[in-house]
Amino acid sequence: MQNKSTPSLLGGKHTVVEFLSRTPEKVSSVFIEKQKKGKDVSQIIGLCQAAGIRYQYIPGRKFAEFALKNHQGFALRVFPKGYQHMDQLLDQARTADLPLILVLDQVQDEGNLGALARSLFALGGAGIVLPKNRTATPGRQAQQSAAGALSELPLARETNLARLVRGVREKGFYTCYAGIGSECHNVFDHEIDWPILLVLGNEEKGVRPGIVKACDAGLTIPMSRRFDSLNVAQAGAMLMVELLRKKLSGVRFASGKSDM
Repeated sequence: MQNKSTPSLLGGKHTVVEFLSRTPEKVSSVFIEKQKKGKDVSQIIGLCQAAGIRYQYIPGRKFAEFALKNHQGFALRVFPKGYQHMDQLLDQARTADLPLILVLDQVQDEGNLGALARSLFALGGAGIVLPKNRTATPGRQAQQSAAGALSELPLARETNLARLVRGVREKGFYTCYAGIGSECHNVFDHEIDWPILLVLGNEEKGVRPGIVKACDAGLTIPMSRRFDSLNVAQAGAMLMVELLRKKLSGVRFASGKSDM
């Protein structure tokens, strides 16, 4: 399923500045050679910060691996499909086969991003929201794990995920997060409402406290054997399948929300 939406790597100062200035929604990340200094670096970092785009310094040998001609010490990964506006994603979620949006709170591994996208797309979900910083991006590894799903599934980016959750909740979405704490509800018997926004957390730290507080409820997967947690892609897939089962069985609870 690889197509023209697959991210590509481009090099050159003018190319990087042009994309950051004109179409920042199509930029996944920016690379700067470690030895680079001066106004060009300052300009590009300023554009990245203004657009909330991740940038990183890398050694010169990495640029050699990129095999880019005339890169001048600058490169960027372009996501040609671009990131969608959040309002569009919310509208699409209301009519999706599975009215579910995934929010990935600082999930770092591109393989997990790709696997979650693959599961969500296969089950009929609406799309994925990523933070603008400290997150996996839809690069080569994510594309490989997604098996083409990232080329079809809408993606959005938001700066403040806690604020996003509060805003989406006000628009009628049931907002929940995946967790393992005693305050979390067993997903198999918890009452939910549609459409849903589900937050999955960082591989080590889980969902951040501010986002937890903004959600209607926490969901957990009961485990028969003693085990700390599941991989985020595994847990996400299991939660999505149970939510789909509820949807297909016609489970809808208008009173599922609580005041927090």
